[in-house]
Amino acid sequence: MKKIFQAIETSQVIYVSFFILYGTTAFLAVYEGISSGLYHSSSGWQLAKFLNMIMAICAVIALILLVSKRKPPITDRINRDLQKIKIPKSIGISLSLLIPTLVIFLGFIKIPELFSTYSQRAFYLITTALVVMLILKISFAKQSWNILLIISILLLGVFYQTGNYLSDVSSNPFTMGWSEGSRYYYASLFFSKRIYQLNLPYPLPSPSRYLMLSVPFLIPQAGIFIHRAWQAFLWIATTGLCVVALVKRLNLANWAWNIALSLTGFLFLQQGPVYYYLLVSAIMILFGFRYDKFWRSLLWVILASIWTGISRINWYPMPAILAALLFLLESPKHEDGKLWGYLKQPFGFITAGLVSSFSANFLYVFLSGNDNLQRATTKFTSALLWERLLPGPTFSQGILLGIIMVSTPLLILLITRLVKTKNAISWVLHWFLLLALAVFFAGGLVVSVKIGAGSNLHNMDAFMLLLLVAVYYMEFSAHFPEIPTNLAAIPLRSTAATLMLLLPFCLTLNGYFPRPIYSAESLQHDLMEINGYIEVAQSKKPDAEILFVNQRQLLTFGYVQNTRLLADYEQLELMEWAISNQRGYLDSFYNELSSHRFDLIIINKQYLIYKDKESGFSEENNAWVKNISTPLMKYYTPAAWLRYTDTEIYIPRPANELQRLITQ
Repeated sequence: MKKIFQAIETSQVIYVSFFILYGTTAFLAVYEGISSGLYHSSSGWQLAKFLNMIMAICAVIALILLVSKRKPPITDRINRDLQKIKIPKSIGISLSLLIPTLVIFLGFIKIPELFSTYSQRAFYLITTALVVMLILKISFAKQSWNILLIISILLLGVFYQTGNYLSDVSSNPFTMGWSEGSRYYYASLFFSKRIYQLNLPYPLPSPSRYLMLSVPFLIPQAGIFIHRAWQAFLWIATTGLCVVALVKRLNLANWAWNIALSLTGFLFLQQGPVYYYLLVSAIMILFGFRYDKFWRSLLWVILASIWTGISRINWYPMPAILAALLFLLESPKHEDGKLWGYLKQPFGFITAGLVSSFSANFLYVFLSGNDNLQRATTKFTSALLWERLLPGPTFSQGILLGIIMVSTPLLILLITRLVKTKNAISWVLHWFLLLALAVFFAGGLVVSVKIGAGSNLHNMDAFMLLLLVAVYYMEFSAHFPEIPTNLAAIPLRSTAATLMLLLPFCLTLNGYFPRPIYSAESLQHDLMEINGYIEVAQSKKPDAEILFVNQRQLLTFGYVQNTRLLADYEQLELMEWAISNQRGYLDSFYNELSSHRFDLIIINKQYLIYKDKESGFSEENNAWVKNISTPLMKYYTPAAWLRYTDTEIYIPRPANELQRLITQ
């Protein structure tokens, strides 16, 4: 076993960190429960308060004993008693999965008060992790307490994040987020002839995302519930498959460490999050690449690069860079005097990858059927909001502080590894790795500060993935020599390793998205209102033109029928033109509005409110108000506001109505 494994499995840092976190969250959970009145609401919650206090006190006692390096006699007794209990491994594994499932079900659906604050979420999940750890210890007695504690905590973190995604699975026909319904509409364009009886252009940009989301359209009559479930599956499955493929390449003998690294890798990538359609190319390389089989590897690089070519431009070089990095990581030494022989394969991967990505993008755009290709290039002309690098209302952590916080433990491990073993690895690997990380780090920052982005770390995705690959290889695989020092005696590295494993769990708990509860009657009322207004418009004018700026999924899934789809001026498209100030496209929209081409316009509630810098997404809001809302309300007037779904129905404004209102 590598020394870093031994250091982690024998380190007291894990226990100290655990009991500090556990004790703090337990006391805060009690305080918050009392302050909110939750613990006085029923006898059950009063019992929960008592148990919380007991666990908090136990955590403090355990922490004092750890710091004083005194081992209480009860620990030996616990070890002896646990050895007498026999649970088959299959049952132990089943219970270790069943118990987290039950807790997540309660916290997200039945009793959301369990997870109402960060401290309560952490306390109840860590308490559950302790139960899971005991079950695993009974079933796998030879494994150390440390690694089983790590696995248990990370397992609860993965279940928790899965609960966040599954909460979005609903049969609600209306959009559950600003752009959620738009995604299903754009995915449907690959089947536009069958769904809308129109031959519509394929979506731009990021078509690979919509291509993946379009899969359920292959199933006849698959409703919006199935589509939402498929998207949740994609988020979970692609991240899981990517980290499993990475850990599999490390060839670790210990199953426990395979699981621990897979779980923490899953949570780490979710901190971006790294989008599922981008991970497909990484999965291809991680599963298909072989450093000793050039032509096979080149084929996978080309296929993965074709996929990124229809994904996102900052990922165009990613498959080739990843393949080159794997080659250098798996053959970290080269013979003196044969540098070109060593570099020609990575050079071939990068050249072929870039050519494939740009060619795939050009070919897709050419075949997509889009006449106006400006939307594929607006990202290059959008404004840069550099203040979003720092904490602000749009992203409380700020891009720079956020990525530093997420990646610091891995960077410490990587830097100390490179410094300590600089003579044992090729200088080519050393500088290639640093250059690749620097380029993707800088590129991610630039993309993150573009208007329309900057609310999380998803544009730092390529940097995060490369960093994870490098650290996993250099710390945990057999390709690199041990650092010639007792790692347990180096507080910096053992602490960094502990944080690398457990910090993603702590950060994951920042997000909590319980399953929303909808009123079926209210949803049906708003749907009937929309259909009613459409029927009235069509009764007055049989060829009435109804523009769905948003809520187009109502047409996609048949909640609104006998209505011809107008493909132009969809919400995401309008926002793209608004924030990039594309006057030609906007002027054509204004002409359509002024001529009252549309008999009805379905859109989300519009507010003519300009926001200051203290509000989140203020620049995006102001661009929308200036370029979309104001012209819309100049020529159209709201006929109904469906408050439950925050949808407005607009009709043409009578001639000179605004002038009459002003003079009054």
